[in-house]
Amino acid sequence: MRTPERTNAKKQRITLLGVVANESTAGARKLLKKYNEPDALNHKDLEFKLSKLYSKTDDKITLEKEIAEIHPHKEFILHNLAPTPEIKEVEVENTITKMANDSQVSNACGCSNASGGISGVDNTNLRSTRPNNDLMILGIIAIISIFALAYRKQ
Repeated sequence: MRTPERTNAKKQRITLLGVVANESTAGARKLLKKYNEPDALNHKDLEFKLSKLYSKTDDKITLEKEIAEIHPHKEFILHNLAPTPEIKEVEVENTITKMANDSQVSNACGCSNASGGISGVDNTNLRSTRPNNDLMILGIIAIISIFALAYRKQ
């Protein structure tokens, strides 16, 4: 029977702070200095002092952001996780098309027929009070665009 990796004594665990200590040594040392911590003797000591700093700090979110800024693979991660504008445009178009189709076909309450009017009622006067479908779709596009821009800024 094979032993699971987590119990394999030969495998050494690599932590996030270990990666930062080994690959962004200068940034990690500056971080220690910023928080008035003594300088590290080697990479292992640097990792230990970073973890000690993290455990004793009160504002963990700020420290996590600072660690993320000096992470050696930051650009790679952001590049590969950031949504591309082409995907957003396709998703927006698909959502708009789906919403438009659902609003035209919807008969869930049983009160509208395929022409968009009310069953059994003369709908000639209602057509003039109903908003233009093009205007409604334009409004939906505007709302989704605002959400997309707000999402991009985060």
